[in-house]
Amino acid sequence: MKKALAAAVLGMLAIGSASAEVVYFGYQGFYDNIAEAFDPERWVTGRFVATDVDQDGAYSQNELSILEFGKLSIGNWCTSTTDGFECLTGFSYGPDTGLNFHAITLEEHPDTSTATGVFIGQYYQHIVEAGGNFVFVDLAWTPETRLYVSTSPVPEPATWAMLGTGLAGLLLARRRRAG
Repeated sequence: MKKALAAAVLGMLAIGSASAEVVYFGYQGFYDNIAEAFDPERWVTGRFVATDVDQDGAYSQNELSILEFGKLSIGNWCTSTTDGFECLTGFSYGPDTGLNFHAITLEEHPDTSTATGVFIGQYYQHIVEAGGNFVFVDLAWTPETRLYVSTSPVPEPATWAMLGTGLAGLLLARRRRAG
């Protein structure tokens, strides 16, 4: 009985250790090619879902389920549809090696076209064309660009502002009660 219980516990641990993990990340500080200036406050955030199948503490493309970065959302494949294509041609992440991926997507509809390309360490580009009007994002990595990684979402500046406002309100209410 003890052996069966121990085997069941070990089996549950093995299943739990092979579950998918969500990793949030963000890069801060880019050279904006359109504005022709470095913006130290410019963020592009993302997340990926992966399962460390080989239990080596790192993730490879075959362990990836989904990758989102800025306007990019892609699986671990290359595929073509009637509306366009998407291709992730490389992905790896490890605490010692950092994050590396390159991907491109193109989606065309009768009234809009959207293209996104990312090559980590080099560029992030997102282009939308609608009715002859274009919207461009063209960012380049620099030596000052920093990677931040977490297993919880990277908070946006507005989130920090709301937290600060809430804490200030609590302090004010506490002072009113005390005085």
